[in-house]
Amino acid sequence: MKFNKQSQRILRTAALCVRANLLELVDMRGFFMKEKVVVCVCFTLAALLLVSGAYDFLIVEFVPAELVMSIGATLILIGMGFAPNMFFTPLNKDYLTKEAPSIVHPRVQQWFFFTGLSLSGLGMILRLLL
Repeated sequence: MKFNKQSQRILRTAALCVRANLLELVDMRGFFMKEKVVVCVCFTLAALLLVSGAYDFLIVEFVPAELVMSIGATLILIGMGFAPNMFFTPLNKDYLTKEAPSIVHPRVQQWFFFTGLSLSGLGMILRLLL
């Protein structure tokens, strides 16, 4: 499919706007390389875990508790990936009082983490009851 020059210009401008908004949303300029690697590892493991859980749910056996636990663990890994600094900072009194730098707003990171914990707990309870 060919685009004329004006359509190409509009598409290029739209792509730049989307790219600029994503860069504002995910700001990793202040992070070291090891922290960026941790983010990539956490997100990759989360994606693999989610795909594995969905495959297990759809193809192998139809157990909702397993799917809920997979989604919960995925959200926990994503939440941990949003705050890669916590992997390299020792847990002491000073760390617990300060807010750790996060890729996204800290509320979003906490929401992912605690929702994942809640879903994992719910999956464990469902597994024990069913």
